[in-house]
Amino acid sequence: MGIELSVYATVYNNAYIVEKCVRSLFNALPDIDELVVVDNYSTDGTYEILLELGKEYPIRVYRYRCSRGLGRQLAFNKTRGRYVMYIDMDTVFDKQWGYVVKHLLNETSDNTLWNYFGLTTRRTVELIGGWRDQNYGEDWEFIARAIKRSVEVRIPTVPSFCLNVKKAPTGFGEYRYIRNRLSLAVRLLKNFADNVRGCGIGVPEVIYIERKSLT
Repeated sequence: MGIELSVYATVYNNAYIVEKCVRSLFNALPDIDELVVVDNYSTDGTYEILLELGKEYPIRVYRYRCSRGLGRQLAFNKTRGRYVMYIDMDTVFDKQWGYVVKHLLNETSDNTLWNYFGLTTRRTVELIGGWRDQNYGEDWEFIARAIKRSVEVRIPTVPSFCLNVKKAPTGFGEYRYIRNRLSLAVRLLKNFADNVRGCGIGVPEVIYIERKSLT
């Protein structure tokens, strides 16, 4: 039997958590056929950690300069599975999460998308049109296009223990991408535009999101 389940992700400077993320992922869901990661040229050892983990797990790592949305598309392009699912690499996965994903796989077919898990088929992602080049709001923009194309977006009713998100160190968020005040201003302007385009929210909400991302 060929590859069935591919997991894909983007990452940048997540050395503080990336090994725990990968090990918990394969521990919770050992049936994963491959994990494809696009690294945005991390400078903290994330890339090297992933290469080492690739000696134990079916991981393929690529390096591209890209936004989160474009990174997901590039990673998706490298997958080979019939079923695909994206993850955030600042997450530690519980065993129960794996049980839920296994169950949802049996309920997944073309033209369906499980929200919060990003679980669907390759053909469905292609029907949606893939991911847009956005830093913020890429998830909601993707889901909005799925609904527009009559994809059945399903929201699983699951307990909160399914995803145990590890909190990043204080001040870690957007500061990973900032070199100076000019780069900060450019980053915030791009994020502002992506939030408006992807989430369809107003100026006050966008400003609030940007402030939270810097804490």
